[in-house]
Amino acid sequence: METFENQSKKDKAFNAIEEEVSGLKQKLGNFGRRIKRIDLRGRIVDHPFASVGIAAGVGALIGLARPMPKRGPLSGAFMALVSAIGFRLVREAAMVQLGQYAKGVLSRDREGMQPSVPQAGQTPY
Repeated sequence: METFENQSKKDKAFNAIEEEVSGLKQKLGNFGRRIKRIDLRGRIVDHPFASVGIAAGVGALIGLARPMPKRGPLSGAFMALVSAIGFRLVREAAMVQLGQYAKGVLSRDREGMQPSVPQAGQTPY
């Protein structure tokens, strides 16, 4: 049979744990409300290079953290082909963007205007 003193210690410990859990839930709720107020699209448009870097880093971490499934020779070749095509498309798109930017800078420089960096989301396609 437990004594009154032991029961009292257990109640105090239980109450302390409840308070910690309650405080943690409150902090998580506040964090969730702050996250919902962030304008993610605006942040990405304002900082495109940082956004791409963060996305690449998160993707790398997720890719390294999960175990790689065993692939057969055919599926490995297919993934290599899809990756090569994807990298080529990304490279071509980057070169087109770079070419358009260079042409714009050169044309503005010839006209005597100051070259400026194009804003994200406002490319003339």
